[in-house]
Amino acid sequence: LLAGRAPRRGQRHTPDLLHGDDHGVLGRGGQCRDYSATRKYLAERRVLGFGLGPHLMAYCRRRLGHLADTDSRHLPQRVGRTVRLLGFQEAQRVAPTSTGDPMMFLTLGDEYGLCEVCVFPEVYRQTRERFVSYGPYLVRGLVAEQFGSLHLQASQITLVNTPTRQ
Repeated sequence: LLAGRAPRRGQRHTPDLLHGDDHGVLGRGGQCRDYSATRKYLAERRVLGFGLGPHLMAYCRRRLGHLADTDSRHLPQRVGRTVRLLGFQEAQRVAPTSTGDPMMFLTLGDEYGLCEVCVFPEVYRQTRERFVSYGPYLVRGLVAEQFGSLHLQASQITLVNTPTRQ
């Protein structure tokens, strides 16, 4: 496997891992090409459960920041106001309401912290198919405080299509 050789008839090519290959793993001169920041972050999350470097939202905010009007660090000053917040899905839990309708508790993260989002049944029914990806998500909703804890009551949730997602 380490040394490449010409394939025999009916065999597949074995790449030469020491001297470069033709499948894009090694660049010119046998140097390994680095993964993108997005790919590294997602691999860290998949393997470790968290990212080691800057939060992925720090990279995405450069391109998508115009969509939001706040971030997680400014939510305490926005209680009672409707805001637009960008973030990546950190956790979610679907639970029934007292009438049995499903709703979702969504935790979004950005480069500054976490935000709890309550997705009540009407909005959940409209958006539940969107939660198949890590994100980023744009949430529009009312900032509320209950029992000393802040949360966002979502009125609209959009999975943002960005070239940084992989």
